[in-house]
Amino acid sequence: KSEVFRLSPTSADLLLTPFSSVSVLPPDEIPHVVCLPFFHSVTRFAYVNHTTGARELDLILHVQDISSRGLKRQNEVTEKVLDRLNLSSELKKNMITVWNKIDLVSEEMQKTLPNRPLNCAVVSCRTNEGMAQLRSVIEQRLLYSLGYLSKTFRVPMGGPQLSYLYRTAAVKNVVPAMDGNHLKVTTLLPNHIYEIFLHKFGDLEISG
Repeated sequence: KSEVFRLSPTSADLLLTPFSSVSVLPPDEIPHVVCLPFFHSVTRFAYVNHTTGARELDLILHVQDISSRGLKRQNEVTEKVLDRLNLSSELKKNMITVWNKIDLVSEEMQKTLPNRPLNCAVVSCRTNEGMAQLRSVIEQRLLYSLGYLSKTFRVPMGGPQLSYLYRTAAVKNVVPAMDGNHLKVTTLLPNHIYEIFLHKFGDLEISG
């Protein structure tokens, strides 16, 4: 039994993207985290347990109730659980700690909080404070783990570039450019596809 991550099949839902076997362990405390729009859609759910899947996770979210007086104890338990799972140092490094319920913490209480760990997001799921930043951090971590890049290109309207991107990448958004002759295409694509695109069509990248 895991005291922190609840890795039993009855409680550990994993988010699987359409593009790979990347898996995210969303904590029961904020179940709607599975709806974060990293890749616009979720195709299916699966489960992991201590013996079959936990060591292959790409990202762990450790959500803590920072309005609780037992935060130090939570951290101690977390370390013990991670040790028991024999997770790689790379995965431990890629863990995001989420301090939830910041809206319930008074200024006086904030002075008693332990030092904020690295890779820590401070949020309130009730008020949505910090949630946009958390979504951004999760997306960037997943892209890094998968070897994906988020790129926006300015391509000629009616040219072969757009159809190539649809065939080889995940096209997130397409909008007309101001000149009426080009399109701004926002994509998620693997590193090697990005290199091939540059070789075939030149550097068409623009800032998002």
